[in-house]
Amino acid sequence: MGDFWWQRREELQGYSDYRGVFEELQTSRGSAEAEDATFDAVLSTFAQHAEHTIGEVAQLAKAGKA
Repeated sequence: MGDFWWQRREELQGYSDYRGVFEELQTSRGSAEAEDATFDAVLSTFAQHAEHTIGEVAQLAKAGKA
């Protein structure tokens, strides 16, 4: 399973931390489960980034800077 790449052609931040886990999962349980797990992990990462950004914007709005 290849790496995920952003549109800017750089590796998705933090993906290398999970690469070994996904390779092991693919070997032991097959590509379909590895793809599902990869999707869930990437979705979770994006959700965490979105929640963090929402918090930052809310703080800026309260401070009158947004």
